[in-house]
Amino acid sequence: MGLAKRRFREVAPGIMSVLSVAGSPRFRVYELDFGFGRPAKVDVVSVARTGAVAVDESRVGDGGMEVGLALPPDGMTAFRKCFADAVAGLDMRGR
Repeated sequence: MGLAKRRFREVAPGIMSVLSVAGSPRFRVYELDFGFGRPAKVDVVSVARTGAVAVDESRVGDGGMEVGLALPPDGMTAFRKCFADAVAGLDMRGR
């Protein structure tokens, strides 16, 4: 079993048998303007209902990303730890 699959089972045991991802940091949703000005916040509303993970570019335009997901409280606690561990392992100096 791959590391990602093990981590998702750790975060949400028995909840997610299929992982779906909505959005992309390449969609540039914060640059859209439908006549009301640029959006201040963008959310994929189906994430809470479907268990998907939403990924978009950062609203501050610094090259970062926003990740959205909805889990029960215990799952969110586990996700925060898994996510922090993964980010801590990244080497951002080469970027």
